[in-house]
Order: sequence, then structure tokens, then C-alpha cells
Amino acid sequence: MQQGRQEGRQQGRQEGRQQGRQEGESALLQKQLERRFGPLPNWVNERLGQATSEQLETWGLDLLDAAGLDEVFKAH
Repeated sequence: MQQGRQEGRQQGRQEGRQQGRQEGESALLQKQLERRFGPLPNWVNERLGQATSEQLETWGLDLLDAAGLDEVFKAH
């Protein structure tokens, strides 16, 4: 029982760290997009809020070459 609680706490910490990293990545990408393209439409903020870490990474890289928001969020 003790081991089960310990494993549960460890899993909770790992999930919390992952969620924190993902929120940080999303916030940084949002700031980068705003700096490059100005105020963001609501659909962008919604996409950022629902994105996986992999999507955020892809969009962050696509931002470097994109001429507009549509190019950042194009389907791969």
C-alpha cells in the first residue's frame, strides 16, 4: 500500500512537470507569435491551449520561416 501511494505521488509529480513544461512552451510560442504578427486572433489562442508538446515544437520551428499565421498552423 505504501509503495502504491509513493508510485502515485511520483506519477503525479511527473504529470505536473509535463503539464508545466507544456504551458511554458505554449506561453513562449504565444509571445513569439504576437511579436512577429501582432495581436493574435482567438483561434490561435485556442489552438495553443489544446496543443501537444509535439505540435508546439513544430509550430515553433515553422514560425521561423512563415510569412503569416496560416503558414505556422498549416497541416503537416
